This record gives sequence, structure tokens and C-alpha cells, in this order.
Amino acid sequence: MSESHVPREVADLEIRVLDSHGETIGSYSLSDVHLTETEYDGGSALRLSGYVLDLPHPHAPAAWARWREGAEPGPNAWVDLSPDERDAWLDCARLHSDLVTFPADAGPDSYGGTFSLDGSHITDRAGLYCAFGEALRGPGGYFGSTLDALRDCLGGGFGVRPPFTLHWRSVDTARTHLGEAYVDMFLNALRSANVSVIL
Repeated sequence: MSESHVPREVADLEIRVLDSHGETIGSYSLSDVHLTETEYDGGSALRLSGYVLDLPHPHAPAAWARWREGAEPGPNAWVDLSPDERDAWLDCARLHSDLVTFPADAGPDSYGGTFSLDGSHITDRAGLYCAFGEALRGPGGYFGSTLDALRDCLGGGFGVRPPFTLHWRSVDTARTHLGEAYVDMFLNALRSANVSVIL
């Protein structure tokens, strides 16, 4: 076994996550990639090193497995996941959203309308953002995973833009599990962005 003395430099590299039909459902970006060819008996291999710009969540493989059958996730597909798996679900939803939202032909954000948020399964913060993303963008939809990310999404570029109306059913479930203070901060972020919330 010997290592080639001719390293290869690649500015950027994308590792794609494929569904069962070979379609891209998400991707991870690497920068400052360095490839080195290593020769073995009867063949060779490339060794890759670089900086991962978006490190995969430790539970990402389980979350991606739910997307991999080539169909969008169904309603509440995240509900039976553990809190860690819900965090991974949000990360995968964000990466998948990049494919749906940001292509040149994606079209402008939609304004107005009324969206229904089913709060009956919101038992942790990740669940809140899973349910909210689904309410605005359909099953597997992404619209933030923290308060800062929520504010970014409300600023536009994620398919839906205020003003719009949100009808939040079973808000008391979130208040019980997340606490009054966090739910109020979430509501204040929405109202500050000109979202009308009906509880």
C-alpha cells in the first residue's frame, strides 16, 4: 500500500443524501477539501479530508430513513420520535427545505391565509418547531428550530411570509411541557412579525 505524491485540492464538495429512487433529499457541504489517492493491491482509494460546514446530527441516519422511501413524510411523522430524534428530524427538514425553497424557480413567498397548528403533541421544544413547520409548509416542513431561526424564517425566503393568521389548537399542552415563558417568547416573535395568533 502506498500513498500518491500528487494530492488533489477541491474547493468545495457536497455529500448528497439520496432516497430509494436516487433523488437528492438533502445534502451536507464540505470546504477546503483535500483528496489523496492511496494504492492497494489491485486497486486504489481516495482519502478525503476537509471541513464539514454542516455537521450531521448524531441521530440523522434514523431521521433520514423516514424520508428515504421516495415520498414526503406524512402528517405527524415526528410524533413518536425521541427528543434527540426530533432534533435530528428538524435538521433533516431544514436541509430538505433548502432544496424546495431556494431554487431559482421556487417562486416568491406566499402572503396571507390561515394556518392551523395542532398543538396536542407538543411536549418539547423540538416538537414545537416540528409542529409549526408542518402547519406552515406541510408534513416534513421546516420553519425554524430555535427562536432566532424562527425570526429568520419570518423575515422571508421560506415559502410563507407574514402577514398571516395562525390558529393554535391545544396551546395548553405546550404551556404545560415547555413552560409559560418559552411559549410567550414564541408568541411574541410571531406577533412582532405581524402574525395574528388565535389561541
